[in-house]
Amino acid sequence: MIFCLSRSPVALSCVNFAERTEPARTGRHNPNSRALLLKRSLWTLALALAGVASLSWLVLGAHRGWTRTSVPVKIVDEITGIQGIEYRKRFVPGVDFLGAALLGAGILAGLSMLVPKPPTQSNQP
Repeated sequence: MIFCLSRSPVALSCVNFAERTEPARTGRHNPNSRALLLKRSLWTLALALAGVASLSWLVLGAHRGWTRTSVPVKIVDEITGIQGIEYRKRFVPGVDFLGAALLGAGILAGLSMLVPKPPTQSNQP
C-alpha cells in the first residue's frame, strides 16, 4: 500500500508501507515501557496540579490567609450616608488551598518515585 502525504506535484512525499525497513514498535506490551509511562504520567500530573493550583491561587486573589467563601464589602446608605458592611458570596482561595494542592502534587511525585526502574539489558558474554 502506498500512502502519499502531499497532493502537490512539487513536494510529493510517498511512503510504501509494504517495503518499510523499520522494526515494528513493540512498546505497547512491554512491561518496562508501562512502568516508564506510569512514572512519567504521575510526574506530569503532579506538575500540572501544582501549576494549575498556583495559577488559580494567583488569579483568584492570592489571599495569604484562610480560604474565604464570602468577602466583606463596605456600602454607604444613599439616604443617611451611614457606612455598613455587606457580605457577598465570592470564593477567594487562601494558603490552605494552595498548600493542599501542593501537598497532593508532592504525594503524586512521591508515588512516581516508588515505581521501580526497569532493568537494563547488558550484553556481557
